[in-house]
Amino acid sequence: MSKRPGSLITGSGVDARSTDVPVPAPDIEARLVELETRMAFQERLLGELSDALTASRMEAARLGHQLQQALEHLQRPADIFFTDAADEPPPPHS
Repeated sequence: MSKRPGSLITGSGVDARSTDVPVPAPDIEARLVELETRMAFQERLLGELSDALTASRMEAARLGHQLQQALEHLQRPADIFFTDAADEPPPPHS
C-alpha cells in the first residue's frame, strides 16, 4: 500500500480523507500513548519541584529571619550583657 503525503489511513488501510472517520495507525497510537505518559510524568514532576521550591523558599525566609535576629542580638551594646564590676557586691570571703 502506498500513502500519499497528507493522507489519512483508516483501520482498513484505505485513504479516508473523504469517506471515513480517520483512525490513527498503530505506530501513531503507540507514539501518542508514549507522549501522554511522558507528559503525565513531567506534570507530576513539575508539581513535586514546585512544592520543593516553595518549601526551600520558606526555609530560606525562616533562616534569614533567624540570622537577622542573631545579628541584632550581637550588635547590642556589651553593657547590656555585662554589668560594671563596681556595681557588684564584694565577694563573701573578703
